[in-house]
Amino acid sequence: GIYNTEFLTVTGSCEISGCVATDNGGGIFNAWPGHLSLNQSTVSGNVANGHGGGIYNENGTMTIGNSKITGNTSDERGGGIYNDKGTIVLGNSTISDNVAKDAQGGGIKNVNGALVIAHCDFSGNSAVHSGGGISSTGSMDIGDSKFRDNKAEYGGGILNGGTMKLSNSIVTGNYATAWGGGIY
Repeated sequence: GIYNTEFLTVTGSCEISGCVATDNGGGIFNAWPGHLSLNQSTVSGNVANGHGGGIYNENGTMTIGNSKITGNTSDERGGGIYNDKGTIVLGNSTISDNVAKDAQGGGIKNVNGALVIAHCDFSGNSAVHSGGGISSTGSMDIGDSKFRDNKAEYGGGILNGGTMKLSNSIVTGNYATAWGGGIY
């Protein structure tokens, strides 16, 4: 759908949907030194045969607000969003019904990057292996958010392999077929 290496603002009821990438970033691929601002928009129904069904962020910076990342699929990691060494600030948004078919991070897969999340709802996301809502080996600062009805083998709601601060949030109704229904 979109490949960005510059400064891009997507705002005001924009919809990025039905796009397919044979590799990474079905809806959006944001690469260093790219800065992407996504506001009041929807990224839905996109597919990546690699990582990042909805969005792939490679060492770039992203700000996402008042948006929906929903119904995206990756064959590997990051059904909704895949963040590789980048920084994502995510607020007042819904990350729902995304699927990582063969691996990790149904909603978000964070690989050695930084996530700052506030007032978000993660629901109905799934990953075959780990982190139905989020799978992370980077840093996460999560506040005032909900993780519900996500599923994976390990860490139905959240799988944390890095550093995480979780405050004023609800983790409920998540499911793991092995360990860590809520958080692993």
